Amino acid sequence: MLSVKRPMEVVVLNCCVNLAPLTSMWRRLHRAPPPMRLSRDLLMRGITYKHQERPLGGLSKSIIRKLERLDLDAEASNAQKPAPPISLKASDAD
Repeated sequence: MLSVKRPMEVVVLNCCVNLAPLTSMWRRLHRAPPPMRLSRDLLMRGITYKHQERPLGGLSKSIIRKLERLDLDAEASNAQKPAPPISLKASDAD
């Protein structure tokens, strides 16, 4: 069984009340700013995932291919959907 050592930063995450330290950790780990209006819980999950991803190697190539295929399927199905019907209301110009 693999054991992942918990870095001190992950232990400190539970003590962070302010979002500023979490945002800076996200920027450092993901090399990009966090999405707008991301909750504290999701910030912590994204940070801890990156901390686990490094020693464990991340997703396998087969899983990445499956996710990409699902994304392409979703884009294709969205492109084939017809536009929603437009409803016209009579105006009261009296």
